[in-house]
Amino acid sequence: MDLRTNMLAGVEGFIRARHPVHGVTAPSAFLRTASKADLASLSEFVIMSAVIDWEDFHRAGFRMKVAVNVPPGSIETLLSANLFREIRPKHAEWPGLVLDVNASDIAQNIALTHEVATQLSLYNVWIAIDHFHPHHALAKHLHTVPFCELKLDAKYVANCASEGANRKLCQDTIDLAHRFGKLAAAEGVENKEDGRVLMQLGCDSAQGYLFSPALQKERLIPILKSRLRKSA
Repeated sequence: MDLRTNMLAGVEGFIRARHPVHGVTAPSAFLRTASKADLASLSEFVIMSAVIDWEDFHRAGFRMKVAVNVPPGSIETLLSANLFREIRPKHAEWPGLVLDVNASDIAQNIALTHEVATQLSLYNVWIAIDHFHPHHALAKHLHTVPFCELKLDAKYVANCASEGANRKLCQDTIDLAHRFGKLAAAEGVENKEDGRVLMQLGCDSAQGYLFSPALQKERLIPILKSRLRKSA
């Protein structure tokens, strides 16, 4: 949600696996043992799915950005395969794709991230730095990393309305993003009090259960249409 306008700003795609015994499982259950080749294949599937989803949202009348999570090594592999050049929509209203990359992964190879992010920008694809806080090792290298957004780590967003230390970390992250002329986005916003404080701190956008649980696209589009009709 755009906290400045209280309007829907975009969606983020999350991968899930359906196990025959354990049912729907989160990424932590199947990514830890994945090989680099497996991660690249999964990232390709996720990115292609995100582009298709954007086209479906656009046909339904919704103009918003789409973001997905990918490991940095996978981006490098997919760039060499010209994936982004081949699948990007040619529509004039295509806002581009946002790739969330973990701050710790970026910190391990800043030079690679810089090279990859520079190439991605040619295809209107941008990197958001995920799970960030101002004391992270990456903070002092931000000037060398092309990025579009800093995403406040959910563990500091939680209870930022009542815990001064968390509020200070959120404020510092927001100020840091703005100092670079970029956006600040809060993850894991679950209650109105935290959402209200983030708005007061100048955070640009927020996501979390306060706004909606994760939904399949086929469920989300009818809900959005229904809300649009009620507000008309």
